[in-house]
Amino acid sequence: GRRTRNDARRRAGVLRPRARCEQRASRRGPRTLRLWEERDAVLCEVSDSGVLDEPLAGRRRPAREEPTGRGLWLVNQLCDLVQIRSFREGCVVRVHMHRDPATANR
Repeated sequence: GRRTRNDARRRAGVLRPRARCEQRASRRGPRTLRLWEERDAVLCEVSDSGVLDEPLAGRRRPAREEPTGRGLWLVNQLCDLVQIRSFREGCVVRVHMHRDPATANR
């Protein structure tokens, strides 16, 4: 319904500023940003040459004195699923935002 469309638009709107942020933050070498739609979700994938060695990256709220980690924590709060894959060559973060929140846990 109308609420579902508005919610999906609001959540997809998070991608635009996040994409601009990723483009500006190129300290760790080349980055790739991919956005696409699937039948019931919008997906965003960011890959770069950095390596995440924290198994719970973005799962716990960073302390105020921590200089980093807020972006990934916020992504975990806003998205239905966050997948992080880290390799020696770099890292890939893929986020899923379901169009209808009622289908998020299916």
